[in-house]
Amino acid sequence: MSIRDMVSRNSDFNETKDFIPTPPYATRALYRHVSPDLAEGAEGMSVWDPAAGEGHMLGVFKDQCHEPIFGTDLYNHGAGFPALDFTSRKAVDDFVFVRGKPWAIITNPPYKCMMDFILNGLDATDRFLALLTRVQVLESQKRYTRVYEKAPPTTIGIFSDRIPFKTGVVVQKAPKMFTHIWVVWDKERMGANRDDTRTIWIPPNAQQTLERKSDYE
Repeated sequence: MSIRDMVSRNSDFNETKDFIPTPPYATRALYRHVSPDLAEGAEGMSVWDPAAGEGHMLGVFKDQCHEPIFGTDLYNHGAGFPALDFTSRKAVDDFVFVRGKPWAIITNPPYKCMMDFILNGLDATDRFLALLTRVQVLESQKRYTRVYEKAPPTTIGIFSDRIPFKTGVVVQKAPKMFTHIWVVWDKERMGANRDDTRTIWIPPNAQQTLERKSDYE
C-alpha cells in the first residue's frame, strides 16, 4: 500500500494538494527539547517557513517572539501567503535579495522535495535550518554524497512517539504511520567537528505536555 493510499483512508488527498499540516506541539518540541540555542536566541530574530500551509508553525514562531516572520508556500491553502516554489533556486534567491537572509528557516517540507529544501535552505539561512521530516531522510547514497558527507546536521531530534498527521487538518488523534525527526543545521557549529552530530530523543509525552486546546480549534 502506498503512502497516498494510507493517507487517503482518513482524508481527501487530492483536494488538499498533499497538504498535511503540522500539529503545533511538534514545532514546540523543536524549541523545548531539540535546539536550546534556537530557543534562547529566537526573540527578535527573523524566521521563514517556505512550506507554510495554513500557518500552524508561524503561530509557534510568534510565541517564541521571532520578528519578522515570513510564510510562503507553493500552493494557496487559504492563509494568503505569497506563492513561492522553494525548489527553485532563482525564486529562493529573489526572496532573499528582497527580504535578506532569515536567521532561521523552519519547515515541514514535502518529502519528495527534500534535497532541494536542504540545499536551498542551507544557502538561504543565516544561522539555522530545521526540517521536520520522516526518519528515512537520513538514508540514501545521493543525500550522503550531496549533503551529509560535506555538511552533516548538527542535531537530530527523534520523536519517541509518532505524530498524528492528517491530510488537510490538525487533529489530536490520527493514525501514526511514520517516525518523524527534526533535522537541524546550526551554521555556527558546522565544520568544527563533522562527527559531532547530537542526537536527542523527544519524550513520548511531548504531545500531552506541549499541546494546547486552541491547536485544534
